[in-house]
Amino acid sequence: MQRLALLAFIVLAVALLAGCGSSKSSDETTLTGATTAVDNTIYERAYTECASTKLSSLAGKYQVKNPTVDNVAKAVAASWSDRFNGGEQGTKIGESGCRDGISSRPDSSSSA
Repeated sequence: MQRLALLAFIVLAVALLAGCGSSKSSDETTLTGATTAVDNTIYERAYTECASTKLSSLAGKYQVKNPTVDNVAKAVAASWSDRFNGGEQGTKIGESGCRDGISSRPDSSSSA
């Protein structure tokens, strides 16, 4: 009976210690290349907006003075990343989403 109690105590102690660890928050560990829900949200929002809105309209909305695909994609991505606290990784993902959205449009050759 004592062995069973000791075993239960050890299992409980290991389980409690497993919850302890690094002081890093989960937000600090998202730059490892893993895609998070925030990354997906930023990509989807940037993709949808760039796929459904004219480049000139996006340039006006995001106050882009030189409305190239690269400049607009960066502005859209920065905005969505800021909104969802995506940081640098979120901005890169948002740029990709916006570029993909623009290229998915039927008039993509005239969007640039």
